[in-house]
Amino acid sequence: MCLRVFWCFSLLLLLFSCQSPLPPALQEKGEALLSRSKQLHCEDLDYRETVDSLWDVVSTHLEKAIPADAMRDVEKANAVQLRNTSLIKMVWRDMDAASRALLDRSGKMDSLIANQVKDLQVRREKLEGEQALFINQVAKEAPKAVKDWTKKLIDASKEACD
Repeated sequence: MCLRVFWCFSLLLLLFSCQSPLPPALQEKGEALLSRSKQLHCEDLDYRETVDSLWDVVSTHLEKAIPADAMRDVEKANAVQLRNTSLIKMVWRDMDAASRALLDRSGKMDSLIANQVKDLQVRREKLEGEQALFINQVAKEAPKAVKDWTKKLIDASKEACD
């Protein structure tokens, strides 16, 4: 009986030693990095969705507002798909006041979002540096866990958002 307990205990010890658990402080740091990675990924998706929605509204408005005789159908279709205020104004110079106002507001909002995306990129680059330092720490303290944590960090930046 004693020998059986010894072998069971040895097997459990071997299994746990293969997993190379991280020290608690390092584990917490890793979990925080995973959380921040997912948060930045979700922010990026939100910005993309907001910009797409913004320009979808503009496109729908332009489709209705551009008179049939203002340009050929192909030109109109191209103008409606543009997602740049200046280009739209160049293509459709005789636009009505309501369309011009919508376009101006949309252009300003697009610029604000672009600035937020630049800030997001800076935060993402900072996070990537922190992740590299974290992986180096893991390599020193629990080398067998490097592959697992590298995968976790990569996957966190692709997770579905709420």
